Amino acid sequence: MQICFMLYLPNELLALIATYLPRESLRILTQVSRLFREVAAPPFFRLLRFEPPQAPVVLNIEYAVLEALSIWRRTNAFILPDSIWFSVTGATTDCHLNVLGVFFESLKGYESFPRVHLQLLTAPRQPTHSFVRLLNCIRVSGCKNLHCHDVQQTYGVPRADLKLSSFTRAAPSCFSKLEVLEMTSSLLFLPAVIPFTVTTLYNSPISRLILKNTSLTAAQWSTLLGHLSMQHLRSLEVDESFPAYSLVTFLARHNVRDLTFSQGHPTISRSSRAPVCLPLPSLERLDGPPACIHSLASFAMLPTTLESLTVCFRRSSSEVPLLEEVLACAAYFPELDGLHVRIPAETDCCLLETPRQPVPSCLVKVLFLMCFDSPKHDIIVRFIVMYTLLLNDMTPDSHTALPGWRSSHVLTDSTYLLIAQNLINN
Repeated sequence: MQICFMLYLPNELLALIATYLPRESLRILTQVSRLFREVAAPPFFRLLRFEPPQAPVVLNIEYAVLEALSIWRRTNAFILPDSIWFSVTGATTDCHLNVLGVFFESLKGYESFPRVHLQLLTAPRQPTHSFVRLLNCIRVSGCKNLHCHDVQQTYGVPRADLKLSSFTRAAPSCFSKLEVLEMTSSLLFLPAVIPFTVTTLYNSPISRLILKNTSLTAAQWSTLLGHLSMQHLRSLEVDESFPAYSLVTFLARHNVRDLTFSQGHPTISRSSRAPVCLPLPSLERLDGPPACIHSLASFAMLPTTLESLTVCFRRSSSEVPLLEEVLACAAYFPELDGLHVRIPAETDCCLLETPRQPVPSCLVKVLFLMCFDSPKHDIIVRFIVMYTLLLNDMTPDSHTALPGWRSSHVLTDSTYLLIAQNLINN
């Protein structure tokens, strides 16, 4: 039996010989044996301009390094990254997606699986079988954090062509460890991808769910939410296009603690019928614009012991003073602990005035005011101080101190955070 003499050469000499080989020869050499793979991998990676991370870090996968992934995975130098980023664009081919899918399949079995971010930049509007296969490979690999987001955040026309039966048919059982799922692209709700989306929602132990930019109609959302049962769900973030009553009925069946309304198409409307208000005892933190908070309150019995309320104002032509809107939202929660108010930089100064008519006061332990326009800080503080003095029948002067309030502190160095703390309930 003839023995290859190269096996007797020192590893240093083998590594030197490998530096003279072309790329294709190095690729073939990595498939011969473990020894040759360790020898040929470093020069092969250098030709591809792929630098394997030396510590668990963020791995941004580009097209040029896809060929190196499967080889790197089988070398002794492989380190599981903290998170993996990959951008799906119009230039992404099925070959790219298949190679990436094989790489994720090889990661199955790791306990501390990395977070996966799929950036859908200019992804094809008609996803192929390879794209769906990639999503399935990520799910069954044991991934716990999957983020599929459309960077452009373009909100498309509602997809009336998607049949309601797509959401009601029984989802097949599958292996999934997903705990955090972000879907902020209408691409994931196209007919070719909706089976993956529904199956994932039905079979994953998701504790945090983000659903935005879906382009679904109110009827489609109502059908999907009506059949979903997610016993592990604790945090939910949706955009303003969600039908309010369907959302409330979904929340009433789950123990969601954090609810966030993000910017989107403000299509939430009141129902023509008069449904019974459903209690939401598990809700602890609520974040959204006033319209969403009022719409939610019209269908739900909101808990009076809410820990944190965040009122977010969007760019709008509303003529209602912002403080009046804040107090109207806070009136639903008489025992509120923390109140956060976010004001856009483009806000007209006249909207920062005190309410036009008497409204109930709001006592909170901690108040956070955030405005991205630092010149408006003093205006916001002045009107809140004046309004608080009026509630207490006090005459403002340079020596007046608000009862139970600690001195406000304004950050003027290009920051936007204003913090005032109320000690009344302490």
